[in-house]
Amino acid sequence: GDFSNDRIIPDCIRAAQKKENIIVRNPYSTRPYQHVLEPLFAYLMIAAKQCDDITLSDYYNVGPDDCDCFETGALVDLFVKHWGDIKWENKSDGGPHEANFLKLDCAKLKRTFSWQPRWNLDKAIEKTVEWSKCWLSGNDVRLCMDKQIEEFEEKCIGFKESFPIRIPYLNAVDKIIEIKNIFQSIFKVSSTICTQEAFNTDGVCTIIYIKHGYGRACSCLFIL
Repeated sequence: GDFSNDRIIPDCIRAAQKKENIIVRNPYSTRPYQHVLEPLFAYLMIAAKQCDDITLSDYYNVGPDDCDCFETGALVDLFVKHWGDIKWENKSDGGPHEANFLKLDCAKLKRTFSWQPRWNLDKAIEKTVEWSKCWLSGNDVRLCMDKQIEEFEEKCIGFKESFPIRIPYLNAVDKIIEIKNIFQSIFKVSSTICTQEAFNTDGVCTIIYIKHGYGRACSCLFIL
């Protein structure tokens, strides 16, 4: 999640940073949790496959297996295990209504693309803690992220052969236009190809993303 208030993992990180107990408002609500690399991989895979076969254009849910739909308290237990030297408290305050159980049906995604999640929730929390400690310590988070992406790729059999996360060439315009047209057909709104220069340790890179008519970016991201 982002770093807004009432996001369980950011709340855990903030508490750990302050060396305070983690406050959990609703430890018995069940939610589908997964590492951010899971949906990113799935989005890129879907886009790449749709470029080759327009009939695959459709809506797909991306989420964890049922075994990784955890109660919030159990999720925080995992965080405590991987972070170490921290505790959590049940401080249910009868706040706004929340559904007790949420999950996603990913059967179509699995059936169509033979997709499966790569990291279970225990591994996802381990990698989240690893990144968070790197960030809080002022270390090289980009190096940490690159290492985690490489580890994730190793779990994706055939992934590198299918398409790369980073497109290492500048003549990708035709493919990007193709993907833009696919997203337009899916979302039924106009889409725009946007570019932005960004600085990193290797110099300047170009970020290309697809922005939809209703303002949400980005459905697909390329780093050149």
